[in-house]
Amino acid sequence: SSPHDMEIKSDRVFPFADIVPISKADVNFYVSNLKPFWVEDVGSAAWMQQHDNLHKLNKQAHASALAQTEEDVMHALVTHDKIPVLVHDLLCIDIWGSNVRPLIIDALAKDTAKAFFLLYHESVVLNLLEVVLFHKEACISSGDAIIELADYCYRKISALPALFKKLPSYKTTLDTTTHNQADLQAQLINIEFGLSMSCLTITRYMTDYLSDLPLSLMARLMDQYDLPLAIVSVLEAQPWTRREKIGAKTVTMRFTEGTWIPISAEDASKLVKPEIQVWLCLYNMLMTPECRNRYEYTPHRKATLLKVRGFLHEPIVDQIPILHDLHRYVAELEVIDPPPPTSSSAKARAVMIEYIPEMAESLSKGRVWQHIADTQRTTVFNTSSSSSSALSSSPTSITTQSSAPPSQRLEISQMTPGTIMSASLPSASQAIASSSSSSSSTSGMSSADMRRLIQNLDDIEQ
Repeated sequence: SSPHDMEIKSDRVFPFADIVPISKADVNFYVSNLKPFWVEDVGSAAWMQQHDNLHKLNKQAHASALAQTEEDVMHALVTHDKIPVLVHDLLCIDIWGSNVRPLIIDALAKDTAKAFFLLYHESVVLNLLEVVLFHKEACISSGDAIIELADYCYRKISALPALFKKLPSYKTTLDTTTHNQADLQAQLINIEFGLSMSCLTITRYMTDYLSDLPLSLMARLMDQYDLPLAIVSVLEAQPWTRREKIGAKTVTMRFTEGTWIPISAEDASKLVKPEIQVWLCLYNMLMTPECRNRYEYTPHRKATLLKVRGFLHEPIVDQIPILHDLHRYVAELEVIDPPPPTSSSAKARAVMIEYIPEMAESLSKGRVWQHIADTQRTTVFNTSSSSSSALSSSPTSITTQSSAPPSQRLEISQMTPGTIMSASLPSASQAIASSSSSSSSTSGMSSADMRRLIQNLDDIEQ
């Protein structure tokens, strides 16, 4: 069976079953037009349009992987060298979320229609990276950007055990009819949890291809971050399993396919995908020659890694047969000291030049977060604006060759009244983005009404 049967997960927020397929020409158009944005641009009309395109690419990439068909999105990202752009976009929204979002959380709570897109953008980008980085060629084409992606993933993974303890009920969703900051904060924790789970998968892919990636990545993971110990902490937390009260019963829940589901007693020993990724990641770091020869065992490292014995049970080894070698290695580690790192690895550490995270630094350096927050409060979240003028506006020219993907470039002679209406309507994201710079008699429209209006537009477009 295809490895994607085990690796690729769907997402409850962005379902892929009802996807309208995108042509290869449209995929190449969307990918070739991807560009890096800055923190100041988050929520702008151009940013929202790119979010909409990334959402389409994300769904198409997952659908292709699940159907085991040609993965046009992955090939286009590699061909156009756009994976570093995705990493830049991921870091941009992460830095925005850490520095700007807390300053405008009240505006987000009041305008949940826009908040939905802003809060889930990080999930869209990370989900897309999760599916394309399954492939070795995609990881290699990332270049040095994969080191900054490793920094991001490590931050999420190291925070996962503590985040799991704060996790609200799995039923918590973003309610577009209320302006409750507490509900919004609960949803943010759910989003962060999903991001951390995706980071486990991406990190496992990195360790799969570590020998083909920049040497400084191995130094980052093994020496600077001591990733094996971080993975053991995740194993101890078991964040993919929780006890939840449903009605009068307390049932065991497992996190799989992007959501929490109850499991029966018969399925209690079956592994879920996040757990599989953790074990494979740990195997790669402790058993592959490149990592094994580099890793220097201290008493603390040895004592921490020996905790793995408490989780490496027979049912787990039966489901992941390669863990037999890891089980034997941990047993040997208990009675004998492993050999020290090879001389070549020691020399490599001595002369290693540390990679400076250029993307993250350029996104943060010299910025006044309060100023950005104040600007976005009056532009992106301008409560006096509405979506009506955005709905009535149309593209300057529906036949402009550079402003629409190939499938939407229709000659006037080919258009019927139905195709003209469909081509003239902006997407939901354009309607939302344009609402920050326009006003009309519908300025009192509630967030729920706006969401229903946007949904109607999306249905017409489809």
